[in-house]
Amino acid sequence: MLPTIIVASVISLVFVAIVANGIRNRKKGKRSCSCSGGCGSCGMNEFCCGNKDTKAK
Repeated sequence: MLPTIIVASVISLVFVAIVANGIRNRKKGKRSCSCSGGCGSCGMNEFCCGNKDTKAK
């Protein structure tokens, strides 16, 4: 029973740390996507970088 609680606590702490890091980065204006600055070819550029797609879909 105790090992289960310890493992669940560790997993929860890792999850909270990842979410907190994402929130902190967003407040600093850092991008959260992995397009490495080449947002023109990124399929998620509208959502990640705030670019509006000018092409008609």
